[in-house]
Amino acid sequence: MNNVIYRFFGVFLMVGLCFLGQSVFADEVEPDPNDGIPDSGIQISPTKFVWTLNDGEVKTGKVVVKNYSDKEQYITMEVEDFFVQADGKSTQLYVPDADHELKSLDVIDWFTAPNATKLAPGESKSVEFTVRVPDGQPTNGYYGSLLFRASDDPGDGDKSRIGISYRIGTLVIMTVQGDQPLETNGEIQEFYSEEDVYWESPVQVVAKIKNTGNIHFPLLGDIEIKKFGKKFHEIKIEPQLLYPTADATFIRERMDFGIWEFGKFDARFVAYSEDKTVQMEGGTSFWIIPWKGSAIIIGSLIGFFIITILFKRYVHIDIGKREKKG
Repeated sequence: MNNVIYRFFGVFLMVGLCFLGQSVFADEVEPDPNDGIPDSGIQISPTKFVWTLNDGEVKTGKVVVKNYSDKEQYITMEVEDFFVQADGKSTQLYVPDADHELKSLDVIDWFTAPNATKLAPGESKSVEFTVRVPDGQPTNGYYGSLLFRASDDPGDGDKSRIGISYRIGTLVIMTVQGDQPLETNGEIQEFYSEEDVYWESPVQVVAKIKNTGNIHFPLLGDIEIKKFGKKFHEIKIEPQLLYPTADATFIRERMDFGIWEFGKFDARFVAYSEDKTVQMEGGTSFWIIPWKGSAIIIGSLIGFFIITILFKRYVHIDIGKREKKG
């Protein structure tokens, strides 16, 4: 009879092993080959220029504009400043006036570009623009945008008719080396897990990073997650610009996990500039106790003990009957 009990326990053990080690991570999304190609209208390339310039320097860039629509498109070019808001990621375009607080960072007058052009259906054209940094410009980051307004009506250049026209733009992100030295620096102010214990997927970790220098720089990084001291998972941080004008930049990453991933986990975040002259580190830890896996284990144990008790009662009754017959 004990063999029967052991076999029953073995079935539960095998079921558990079937699930053990099945870690479910975030599904990879297959890239759409048509992603970024509009059904109608225009597309531009590149969408960003990142330049390092000296005060007084002149730099030329080229933007390729393509008409994907089946109509002739009339393109007008506009230049606006943009600034980075306190979250470090949101940007806002604006046309400056004499009183606004970021007047010293205006770059509209630095740009020279054609006023207008037109594109036949399927046609692409290279548009050249020039940036001239004024003499004596102080060391800082300067940000502008070259905008392309498209319409199939040559009279649609009037902004008041925005309902039948639209615009897209390329950002021009400039580091200007003036009299002051360039300072590239940053720090991880916080790195933490949003929960101490996770009962269900996903894990969420957050890094709060501050640019403590006077210029923007490309930020990269890795988050390595260990389980009981052994490497369990790694998250690559997509490159992004860290702006000095922001209060702090928040980076949020997630990790999905399976129902059998019990244990304590340690996360280590290493962030660095593209040239690795700036390096920052932070660490945090958390527990994973999946409630589904816990329910299965507890349910299995309860079932095992109930069946064990029933078998023992059956054996006891069976032995009693045999003794009476004997």
